[in-house]
Amino acid sequence: MPRLYAGWYLGIIGLAVLWCLSIITVVLLDSSRNPSTDILQRKEMVESRRPPLCCDSDLDSSRPVIDKIMVSSSLRETGNSDRILCFMMTHSGSHRTKVRAVLETWGRKCDGWLIASNETDDKVGAIRMQTPARYNLLWTKLNESVQYIADHHVNDYDWFYKVDDDSFVVMENLWRFLQTKKRDVDEPQIFGYLLTDQFWGQQQRYFDLSDQNRAFGSFFLSKVRKDNAKVDYLAGGSGYIMNRAYLRKLISALESN
Repeated sequence: MPRLYAGWYLGIIGLAVLWCLSIITVVLLDSSRNPSTDILQRKEMVESRRPPLCCDSDLDSSRPVIDKIMVSSSLRETGNSDRILCFMMTHSGSHRTKVRAVLETWGRKCDGWLIASNETDDKVGAIRMQTPARYNLLWTKLNESVQYIADHHVNDYDWFYKVDDDSFVVMENLWRFLQTKKRDVDEPQIFGYLLTDQFWGQQQRYFDLSDQNRAFGSFFLSKVRKDNAKVDYLAGGSGYIMNRAYLRKLISALESN
């Protein structure tokens, strides 16, 4: 029996030694590889599956998308003097990148701008809002931005266009679209991409992120929708545009809350 146990012990020790040797061999082999080469190989593998697309320099690759964009022949029809104020909510980290890109391209065709940020920046025209630059306070920041427009610009423009700092808008097409709509300055109008596929229960969590959000959520639920009904709202990413009558109606609703 003692010899049998000794054989078992020797066998277990032998297996342990072999396992340790195999680990050492793998480590030595792996350390002999060049990490930079591995990174390049992985990059080449990814690029072979999905070729990179850079729209600002690789026009040939972007052409299939660009060719699908139809642009109206003129920015404004003769006799149309409506003015559009474009406004965005952003933060100081995007002033030199996203905001600057907007202002140097399609943004030049807006009649005016409100750039609501967490810091004042004269170089891009940004104005500091009191609301901190946090995602969970977007509604509060939008509320403050709309109030600012009402206090300073409501009588200076006919339309108020909310966009994001990464939006790209063909203003010629926007003007042509507005010209196809009934012109009634006293009728509240707002246009955008309507979303109706989410129930209030799915949206309610966003209103619980702050006291102001929660207060508006309660107002929204009691005045506009029922708990088991779907929520209709305009997508913020694609932007939405409202006339002066709608802006005043929105301000009135916000103040009554």
